[in-house]
Amino acid sequence: MVEVLATGWLLVALPMVLMGKITRRPALLLPALVLIWLIFGFTLAGPMVLTTTWFYVFVALQSAFFGALFLRYDLLSTLSAAFTVEVCLMAFPLLFVFRYVEPMFFLIPVAMWALLLIVSAGLYARPQFAPILTAPAPPI
Repeated sequence: MVEVLATGWLLVALPMVLMGKITRRPALLLPALVLIWLIFGFTLAGPMVLTTTWFYVFVALQSAFFGALFLRYDLLSTLSAAFTVEVCLMAFPLLFVFRYVEPMFFLIPVAMWALLLIVSAGLYARPQFAPILTAPAPPI
């Protein structure tokens, strides 16, 4: 839980607000945030079992996701997403290690996650949510 709060406040909100004083363009803010995360080598718990290259790719994708979420919505949405990702990533090392021992235990959670992703995308595409999803982003 503390890691999620630190991620939201110290590694997303603070750099984005400080860099936002210099420029407001997301095309510059997101790569700068990715660079900060890559320099620190920070990620939420779980992907440490990946090889070095994939670890840093995951760090870059994760920081870009949280930065875009912060720019589009707000800090509370970023904290909620960080907590959700953290819960999923806590089981990742176990799934990674046991995928060869018992493949079914690896397949079931991954299939459930994929099903949740498909259902979420379907809900996102529903026309009654269009006014909410296309609303302009609040200023930083």
